[in-house]
Amino acid sequence: MDYFLAFLGGITCKIYDDLNDNNLLTNKHAKECLKGIQWILLTILTISDFNFGVGFYTFNAINAGVNFHEWNKPYESSLLILYPLLIIYSYPTRTFASFYEIFLLLLSYSSTSIEAFIFTEEYSIKKLLCRIFSLFSAIFWIIVCSYFNQSKYIIKILYYFVGYFLVSSIFQAYSCFPKNWLNVDNNSAPCSIAGFISESDPISSF
Repeated sequence: MDYFLAFLGGITCKIYDDLNDNNLLTNKHAKECLKGIQWILLTILTISDFNFGVGFYTFNAINAGVNFHEWNKPYESSLLILYPLLIIYSYPTRTFASFYEIFLLLLSYSSTSIEAFIFTEEYSIKKLLCRIFSLFSAIFWIIVCSYFNQSKYIIKILYYFVGYFLVSSIFQAYSCFPKNWLNVDNNSAPCSIAGFISESDPISSF
């Protein structure tokens, strides 16, 4: 059940993130529901798993450091302030982290940080390919970690990534290839394709 909840947490997190960042989430009730679902899922996943809480929080803290403009918002910044309370409460559930688990976490942290510097646009073909690669990488590491009986918290974080990157890939594909893709004239582009088109092309981007 924890794996499913982690997967669902990644999905709801990215749905809120993409809709809110692109001003598509105009219904206040829906916005608050998404926030509530995220906090409920994070509470369930963290309250009995100190290692998950530390790993998840570290990931978000690093992400906030490289994407300060995205995290300098009331809801996002409140996560960094309040989430440690859950981690402290779950401290008695802590377990020893192996070298391989720490290595995998560091690999995830570094790759995410590098991506933030490479892809500054909201959506692009390159970013779509990167998110698809990240999705299959997370699935691959779930299989590897399950085979070698790595700690449950690592697999939970990976399931969260799968949900997150799945929604991100769908959103990137939808943004880059809208329904009227075949009807687009030669003077416009449905997606900001960094590195493939000139700056003089009339591109609509967020």
